This record gives sequence, structure tokens and C-alpha cells, in this order.
Amino acid sequence: ATRIIFFTFLGLASYIALVPFRYGSDVWFYENAKKTRLPLKQLFSFYSIKKSPSALKLVTLVELKKLLCTLIFLLPSLIITGYIFYALGEGVGTKMLLSLIAGDILLLLTGVFFSFVFSQRYFLAAYIMYENDNCKAGDAIKLSAQIMENKCFETAFFKLSFSGWFFLCLFIFPTLYVYPFYKMSNSLKAVSLLANTENNA
Repeated sequence: ATRIIFFTFLGLASYIALVPFRYGSDVWFYENAKKTRLPLKQLFSFYSIKKSPSALKLVTLVELKKLLCTLIFLLPSLIITGYIFYALGEGVGTKMLLSLIAGDILLLLTGVFFSFVFSQRYFLAAYIMYENDNCKAGDAIKLSAQIMENKCFETAFFKLSFSGWFFLCLFIFPTLYVYPFYKMSNSLKAVSLLANTENNA
């Protein structure tokens, strides 16, 4: 019990400590995508009593919504997985077991894909809240969902196009290049989406 409490506390402390940097890095890449050159120290600009609570609230709300979305889309796969374990205890034929496993894998992959697509609804939330000083985390998330209404698949496939680059990181270790390239590309995508929204308003 002591270990569980300790590691839970350590995990929460690490999460709280890293969120302002994560939000700051999103802002840093976003501003550079708009050709506003920010110094690297701006990555840590959200480590303040005034700014860190809003960043923490936004990121936490987005992550919770993504988690809920993932659980919903993976529910069929989880049900089949539970049934497989039940069937193993009761006895099941080989062909039936293989069919269940194949169907479970298909449901899992489908769930992961659609949860990733659906989570793009919150892609612009951090940028919206940054651009509007008086915007609350909940409002930024709602506005992001509205803007991304018909752009989730487009954005998801855009992000998935970097899969090859990340796969190469397993072999030739270009992570120091790939991650900034990916983040900057996402920021350019966000700038484009927000600019089109303003033009259509």
C-alpha cells in the first residue's frame, strides 16, 4: 500500500511538473510556425503561478476526454477479450478460439484508429486558449471541437503520414530530428486550420 501511494504521488507530481513544459512547447512551435522567432527559454514560460493552472486544467481535460473516447471505442474489443478468457476456462474449440482472437484483434485495431480520429476534435484547444487570454479551458475545447467537426479524418491521416519517420526511430535513431519536425508540422497545420476559420467567419 505504501509503494502504491508513493508511486501514485510520484506519477502525479511528474505529470504536474511536465504539463507546463508540454503546453509551452506547443506554444513555442506554434509561434515559430507563424514565423515569430521565440527563444528557447519560452519553452518554460508557463512555469508560473498565473499560467500553470490554466495549462494544467486544459491538458488534463483534453487527456480525460481522449481517455473516455478511447474506452468507448475499445469497449467491444474489451468485451470480446473478457469472453475469450471466460471461454478458455470453460473449454472452447481451436477454430472458435482463433476466430475470436482474430475478431478481437480486428476490433482492437478499428477501435484504436477511430479513437485516434475522434480525438482530433481537441487538436486546436491549446492553440485557441493561447490566442485568447480570457478563454477558459472548457470553452477552448468546445470551440476546437466545432472547428474540427469535419476535419478529424484529414488531420488524423496527416499525423499518421509521419508513422514511417517514427518507425525509422527504432532503427537509425533520428528522434532528435523527427520529433521537432513532427511538432512543427502539426503547428503549421494548426495555423492553417485557424486561419481558414477566421477567413470563413
